[in-house]
Amino acid sequence: MQSTLEAAPTKPIERVLGSYSSGRSGVLVVVLGGLHGNEPAGIHAARRVLATLEREQPEMRGALLALAGNTAALAQGQRFIDRDLNRMWSEDDVRIAREAGGDDCRERGEQRALLAEIEPRLAQSWSQVLFLDLHSTSAEGPPFCLVGDTLQNRRIALRLKLPVILGLEENVEGTLLGHYGEQGHVAIGVEGGRHDDPRTIDHHESVLWTVLVTAGLLVEADLPEYARHRARLETAGAGPPAVLELLHRHAVEPGDGFRMEPGFVNFQPVEHGELRAGADGGQRIEAPRAGVLLMPLYQGQGQDGFFLGRRVRPFWLHLSTLLRRLRLGTRLQPAAGRAPRGRPPRRARGRPPRRALPLARALPPVRLPQGASRGRARLLHAQGGAAEAMSPMCLMSPMNPRRLAAASLAAALTIACSSASDGLRVLVPTVERAPETATAGFDHSHARWTALLREHVRPDGIDYRGFGKDIPAFDRYLAELQAVDRPELEGWTREQRFAFWINVYNAHVVRLIVDHYPVASIKDLGGTVFGRIWDKKIVPLPDLDPEGKGANLSLGTIEHEILRPRFKDARVHAAINCASVSCPPLLPEAFVAERLDAQLDAVMHAFVADPTRNRLDREGHTIHLSKIFDWFASDFERDAESVRAYVTKYAPADPKWIAGAKVKYRDYSWKLNDAAEK
Repeated sequence: MQSTLEAAPTKPIERVLGSYSSGRSGVLVVVLGGLHGNEPAGIHAARRVLATLEREQPEMRGALLALAGNTAALAQGQRFIDRDLNRMWSEDDVRIAREAGGDDCRERGEQRALLAEIEPRLAQSWSQVLFLDLHSTSAEGPPFCLVGDTLQNRRIALRLKLPVILGLEENVEGTLLGHYGEQGHVAIGVEGGRHDDPRTIDHHESVLWTVLVTAGLLVEADLPEYARHRARLETAGAGPPAVLELLHRHAVEPGDGFRMEPGFVNFQPVEHGELRAGADGGQRIEAPRAGVLLMPLYQGQGQDGFFLGRRVRPFWLHLSTLLRRLRLGTRLQPAAGRAPRGRPPRRARGRPPRRALPLARALPPVRLPQGASRGRARLLHAQGGAAEAMSPMCLMSPMNPRRLAAASLAAALTIACSSASDGLRVLVPTVERAPETATAGFDHSHARWTALLREHVRPDGIDYRGFGKDIPAFDRYLAELQAVDRPELEGWTREQRFAFWINVYNAHVVRLIVDHYPVASIKDLGGTVFGRIWDKKIVPLPDLDPEGKGANLSLGTIEHEILRPRFKDARVHAAINCASVSCPPLLPEAFVAERLDAQLDAVMHAFVADPTRNRLDREGHTIHLSKIFDWFASDFERDAESVRAYVTKYAPADPKWIAGAKVKYRDYSWKLNDAAEK
């Protein structure tokens, strides 16, 4: 194969390197190479993958789009012409790019061309969008990932078997991945190796194949070379810690004359004061603390002299994941301190922090280091002052025992971490938010839920195993639901609220099964020790707690305290699915406000006419009904004179005979409605 030097382009290249799709709905993967013009390896890797896809024609769920970044700088083989294109994605910069005549630098045209390719595709219906930004470094060292610390980013990055670096978005502003990550998309950066090392292209190619399989676009069995790509990444990523957090960035400003002393490599351990670099005026630059060296600058252009990181131990990583899934949160208060050189503090830039979760009032406030990103789970330094942060008022909020125990656990961990000799950081989580657009204007089409349902709901049941392969897309939809607060919900129409709660119920029933799959019955997830599954508070919508206590909701609460009493429509019993054989089938699309009445009519007609659930025996003058009509008889009698009258309304053919028919109720099967078992 050619090295990156041999393959480096000598003239501008096309913006769109290529795309591939089989026409099926699913995940959109946007691959970017060459955002820095001296880093063409990602472009060559993307071309390799596209060539293989076109030759082999595998079935793809979703689409791949590969784009070239700074085409003018690529032609000249330099990082940028006027401005670093990967530092131009702040809200202000993107707004300027969208305005006519905003060409304040040559990179602005490059940015505008990228937006023109990306944004129309984001407006389409995808179960998830994943950005993969392929880079290389000027120093020696193995490939590694750089991600914002969200669970959906972790899930993809850790599957690559490369070292994962968390916290870049806290240290570097204006990156493309930061921009789209803040919108709720998966955003993964990969440093494939040294610029001129031919293995860098190989690493990027293997990363791209792995992402396409991990994100569910391709099936491993369709890729004969997949095992080789996985082995390549495992070999390349062996040695450094699996996960690190960034602790320090040495910023380089124009005119500094920064010079890194030779011989340093990525992941090299350094002691406090050991690192050597220089600047104009004879200034000596040393490591301000011990750590692991990352991305030392050995090129003429660049704003980052070097980074220092520290290993994140698996215990803390798993703990933070657990706390996030429990939906614990905290109000994060920025500590006073000096902003990075040349930049005002983030909170001074007019971008309000995302709202704290209701559980925050039960947790002690935690000071957030200067520059930490809004609304994300952060690695919060708990050095000293933990007792000062413990407010006695936090114990005065009314909580049930489970919330109190969770709050106490989080507080105890904060104190424990503050006294640890190595200055461990506690990973304090908040709910990962949906895109800002979902918060400002909720997507009442529930397009992402529809995409999942159409893919995994079959006439003979639900493909829970398939749902389990679409976890990133599933998380994306659940995050949209969780972003809704009470004022927003109360501003919706009745139909919008009704559709929302039906979809919330169904999505969380499916997710419950997926998280415990395989299981014989949903009732097996309850038990005498922990109570019925319907009473477990598994739905993380504390803002919408009907009792106003800020607690998570149970499926029983949604059904019996929200759906039935508020909307008073017995058709809901054919719309919600309890993951059981005797339950009405799950509609293979989301319920939506503009078609809600027609959808409810359709599912009730189908339920009544389904002989496996309701047998209308005209010859025997008997109707054998689902136990649902018995359990919720008062709902059906409210909407009609009797259960018979209700069934008559939705029965097929000539139903008049039902008025005098005998009524018998059928046994109810709680066996899982698993398509894989049929």
